[in-house]
Amino acid sequence: GGDLLHRHTLDLDVPGGRLALLPPDTCPNAGDAIRLTMLRRFLMLARVMLDDRALQALVDTGAGSSLLNARGLYRMGLDQAALARDPTHEAMGLGGNFLVKTHIFGSLSLGRLRIEAPSISINAVPEPAFDMVLGMDMLKRQRMTISYSHQSLTL
Repeated sequence: GGDLLHRHTLDLDVPGGRLALLPPDTCPNAGDAIRLTMLRRFLMLARVMLDDRALQALVDTGAGSSLLNARGLYRMGLDQAALARDPTHEAMGLGGNFLVKTHIFGSLSLGRLRIEAPSISINAVPEPAFDMVLGMDMLKRQRMTISYSHQSLTL
């Protein structure tokens, strides 16, 4: 994670299965860079648009799937009635196994990346600092550069 890799700029070619560690002062193409906010020193937050609503997303390359949490549910205006027909399944996370619903949204945008009809797991886990976890299910087709020193993500 970021505790070990923050001393580098990461060139992560997910489709090609390659990771390159670049010098920390390597500056990705600034015109395409998505500004990150650092949380607790090594956690990366980015602004995403989910069905045209702005949310704070934890960019987590270690998460296999994306998850909308309690804060995100509130900001999206989703309640139990809106999720009643969504399927429930078991998921695994840091706290062990838990039940999640899967909801299909209209679109998800991060910078120039736009994903139509994304299927996102939902669990009302409380998290006061961000609205969702943006996992590799949404980023797996991307080549990205992550710069901790420039606090940016380039897709």
